[in-house]
Amino acid sequence: MSERQPIEVAELRERLRALGYLNAGVDRFVLAPSARERGPMGLAWRVSLRIGLLAALLLGPAAALGVFSRLPGLIAGARDAVVVAAYLALIFGAGAALMSLAAAIAVRLAARGASAGAARRGAIAAGALVGIACLVYLTLWWNAASLGAAWAAPVRTLAALAAAVGISVLLGHAITIAALALVAREQVALPAPAMSWRASIAVAGVAFVGASGMLALSASAAAAPPLPEFAVVPTGVRVVVIGIDGFDPALYEKWAGSATAPPTPILDRLSACDDFDQDHSDPASTWTSIGTGVPSGQHGVSGFQSWRVLGLQGTIAAGSPLVQALSGATDLVRLTRPAPVGGLERRHRMMWEVAADKGLNAAVVNWWATWPATHTKAVVLSDRATLRLEAGGQPSAELSPASLYPVLRRRWPDIRERARQLAEALGRDVTDRASARILIRSAVLDAEQALLAREPALGSPDLLSVYLPGLDIAQHEMLQGRNAPALPPSVLAERLAALPRYHAYLDRLIRETLLEDLPPETVVLVVTHPGRVGGRARCATAISGGPVRSGVRHDARRASLADIAPTVLYLLGLPVSRELTGEPMIQALDPAFVRRYPLRHVETYGRYAADARAAQADPLDKEMLERLRSLGYIR
Repeated sequence: MSERQPIEVAELRERLRALGYLNAGVDRFVLAPSARERGPMGLAWRVSLRIGLLAALLLGPAAALGVFSRLPGLIAGARDAVVVAAYLALIFGAGAALMSLAAAIAVRLAARGASAGAARRGAIAAGALVGIACLVYLTLWWNAASLGAAWAAPVRTLAALAAAVGISVLLGHAITIAALALVAREQVALPAPAMSWRASIAVAGVAFVGASGMLALSASAAAAPPLPEFAVVPTGVRVVVIGIDGFDPALYEKWAGSATAPPTPILDRLSACDDFDQDHSDPASTWTSIGTGVPSGQHGVSGFQSWRVLGLQGTIAAGSPLVQALSGATDLVRLTRPAPVGGLERRHRMMWEVAADKGLNAAVVNWWATWPATHTKAVVLSDRATLRLEAGGQPSAELSPASLYPVLRRRWPDIRERARQLAEALGRDVTDRASARILIRSAVLDAEQALLAREPALGSPDLLSVYLPGLDIAQHEMLQGRNAPALPPSVLAERLAALPRYHAYLDRLIRETLLEDLPPETVVLVVTHPGRVGGRARCATAISGGPVRSGVRHDARRASLADIAPTVLYLLGLPVSRELTGEPMIQALDPAFVRRYPLRHVETYGRYAADARAAQADPLDKEMLERLRSLGYIR
């Protein structure tokens, strides 16, 4: 068959107008490039650019709403929303332009030698596929934006679905007329549009019903339970949670059994327990799991670094290796920059936040993912608190309430000096001076946290949680640090022999600082994790005091790190959320206490979203990254 010759531009315009394809304003906008003489490819890509512009204007804001629901730490206000919408408009605009170009060219090639009806059906099919894909996308994003409860606000949801249908029909129609314009250049005898405005409304109605049904199905599958109202039943119990990172029970037991070992009554109570089955090399994820009671896949904190996107206040988590690779590429062109992982990525409440929200006095010191200290009634000295106390300057949500900062800032020189004095003795009689420096530096870090936790400014909390990272930092640097692989076996053996000194130091620090003069009704929960040099090492816990049965020891079949948060909240008189992975350690408690305070449950404690806007004065990202690097967490 002989190839048809392209028709003139004026004739093409008249043909499209006569057939009704230029009646609508969007048609005239999309097909404006046909007013000038161009070849098929020139017309195709210019028309596609206009479709891309339409998609950018329509999909950018809609996608920004979905991003806000899935990554609440990324968008901190109206300015961030505009920037995110601009980024996404660029992405979706480019994607729609390329998709339009591909569809138009495919329809044009398929129309060669085909009948007019077949060519028109191909163009309509291309537009329908794009419209359906767009509608599915917008419907699922709206479900995410509503946290699975879209139909709780039916008027707003109906309006959103109507907008989604309108956007989808408009983009699908634009794709169709772009393809038809190219087909018309080949002199195919196109019929006039068969779809009247009544038929268009019918199509939109069918699309609306389909989107509503899909939204109902997706919402029922992922519906977020309503926030419950529940009462606290006062038990009179206070709880102290002490987290020790880097503790290897096997190494400790071998050392504690020797005749020369000093008494360590706190650590002697430890017994093995189950882990969350997480990567030992990621303490941020592990200790956030302990604090929230849910695994990392639910709470959202993973790795040591997140990324700040150019122009935004919030951060985005590291995520998969693909996300990390893309972030590395965008770092090179300064679209993103690394930031320490923190509470901006966290989606679940920590146990002290739950307790404080219900009127209990709760405090936490140095726990992972506690910065920025916002949206909480708890006393929070975040994992950046000592950096701020050392650096001074305008606080950026490192401490909460903000009134604590000037008080502790004045006390900081004395606290730092006292911590140095407590740690000094640890380096004596260690012949390897590098090991002595590592031990003392780690001991100072732990002593600072312990001393801050007992500062009078924190009051007498019903729940006090403290994280001590020194042992993990010391053993990682001594055994797996940058220079460790090149050390002779004799030096490595000496370093390994020096580590038990830290066990004795920790036990004494806990007894003489953290637990000094506590009321008798206080329950002490010591939680350990093998840390980054864990290998096959087990986690261990110890619980004592208050209503805990005397001399109780629990084994791995009866306790897990997932049980820490529910145990603490139960002891304080709160119901336990069914979202938590574990259950309270009922078997460790006095049966009379359990009978008096029966276990209660609620569906959820609600989600957590930090306020990035409260953390913008001087967030110490650079200083925090440098600390993580110097302590061996990142390279």
